[in-house]
Amino acid sequence: MDWRQRKDTIVTNIVQQSTSILIFLAVPKLLPVEGFGQITFVATLLSFMTFADLGLSFVYSRKMPSIYASGNSQEAQLWNETVFTFRMYTALLFGIVIGAIYFFKYQALLNSILLFLIPPLTVTTSFYIAQNTALSNFVTYRKINSFQAIVRLVTIPGVMLLGLLGWFLAQVVASLSTVVKIHRNAGWPQKLKIDRMLLKEHLVEAVLLGAITTLWSELLVSGKVFASFLYSDAVIAQYGLMNTGYQIVAALIISAFIPQTVQVYRMIEVSTQEALEYVFRTILRAIPIVFGLTVISREATPYVLAYYFPKYHVDPIILDAIIFSLPVYPIIVTLGPILVGQKKSIPYLLVIAFALLLNGLILVLVEPYYGYRAAAIAQLGALFAFSTLLLILVFYLSKVSIKKSAIQFIKIYGSMAGLYVSYLSIRYVLFH
Repeated sequence: MDWRQRKDTIVTNIVQQSTSILIFLAVPKLLPVEGFGQITFVATLLSFMTFADLGLSFVYSRKMPSIYASGNSQEAQLWNETVFTFRMYTALLFGIVIGAIYFFKYQALLNSILLFLIPPLTVTTSFYIAQNTALSNFVTYRKINSFQAIVRLVTIPGVMLLGLLGWFLAQVVASLSTVVKIHRNAGWPQKLKIDRMLLKEHLVEAVLLGAITTLWSELLVSGKVFASFLYSDAVIAQYGLMNTGYQIVAALIISAFIPQTVQVYRMIEVSTQEALEYVFRTILRAIPIVFGLTVISREATPYVLAYYFPKYHVDPIILDAIIFSLPVYPIIVTLGPILVGQKKSIPYLLVIAFALLLNGLILVLVEPYYGYRAAAIAQLGALFAFSTLLLILVFYLSKVSIKKSAIQFIKIYGSMAGLYVSYLSIRYVLFH
């Protein structure tokens, strides 16, 4: 990726984050608490869309750059027609499912219909973006993503005028506007057909990639996910408010590790040992930075919530548990590519699944004592357990000696423990 391409992605990220922050600051203030709880529930439902196409979009993103580079137009056409058609059919099915779930929970027919429309409209846009990314057409990538982010600002006046219905209408209008813009560029395959041989050949790989990505993403925000299905709208709103800010910070952390991820994929082809050493150096350097960002977030968030969102009364335990999930990000973001690069996706998936099961178990065990705070506590515990299991799995599969493994383990968690103790000690001295 050259400088112009990086510039396009940087500009896109800035536009997307800026509009997300504006919407985040406005929508919770304009809606009643229960209304924002409904939006959080809908966002949770939509988050599972990454697996709606059984992961075929992830295979497409991997395969298409080399297919386009080879100049094989017939193969490219076959992939485009198959993936677009399959994704559209599955998006329609997914839309029916989530629309029905929303209707049975809230008995709001018009909102359910609008929700049904969002997945197919999203697919038309995301396919076009993926296609241009594979072609290294980052100018189009920037224009479409930025246009989509800016047009989503219609959410603010929509909510001001029509409340919750305005939010649903705004999502459809924003998505439809982007689709119209893409249609002018003739951005989709001319034929809707599925090549069954292509689908059959890549289905196992697709399901594996889709499951890893979806479960990993849900694990990172598992507090909100569990809360969305277990608690009242008022409690869901607390989790939604905290997780919106949490995900903005998390997205910054994850994007900062993209260059390291690319480097790991390159290095592991040459030497697994060098790739591991590079990853562990990166983790040790990143932990103090991410912890510093966590402390700033922890100290600033109560004031932001009190000033902008006083009606939400976010519980301090929920706030602490969610924010202090961030320090393990350097571990879980960097070690995953090691396992994928070693073609150890199945053990990786099993560890993610186990962490989610552990999350549910922790929730059940602590809920009698902490009530609705249990989902946040379970997220914190599950992410720390997940990071530990990832370290052990990487050590084992990479055949690192017990002595070296123990040294790295002590370095990583020792530095993290030292930062926690220092922070808590300073806080105790200042506020007690």
